[in-house]
Amino acid sequence: MQLLFYKGRASIWDKFICLITASPYSHVEVVDYIDNYNNYVCWSADAWDGVVRNKSISFNPAKWELVKIKDSINTIDWFEQHRNKKYDFLGLLCTITKISLFNTKDKWFCSEIVAEYLGYRDSWKYTPAKLYKELKCSQVS
Repeated sequence: MQLLFYKGRASIWDKFICLITASPYSHVEVVDYIDNYNNYVCWSADAWDGVVRNKSISFNPAKWELVKIKDSINTIDWFEQHRNKKYDFLGLLCTITKISLFNTKDKWFCSEIVAEYLGYRDSWKYTPAKLYKELKCSQVS
């Protein structure tokens, strides 16, 4: 299994996430498969799309970092259960402030849904930066 971490530079939103998390990463995607055109078909919750969705992404190493991990969960089945759930802007603020006041499983932000998919406890606490660090540390162990 592979994850794509976006090196947020494109928008003010991306730059804001990078600034408050002191990280180059503003977004994360779970790679489901690579299509016939070498695009990565991925799942995530996306602020621009406003929902949990799958999307074809043209991989560019200047914009994305690919992280390989071990996993045995069926990506499509798991994410289909969450498809079209709303993006969680308030939940993202909870992560930033470290207060779970508005946390709900009816809405998701990118790193939260990926951490939940991977089976991490308190998935709402994960920013793209924290998830990246956790994965990189677990690969060393």
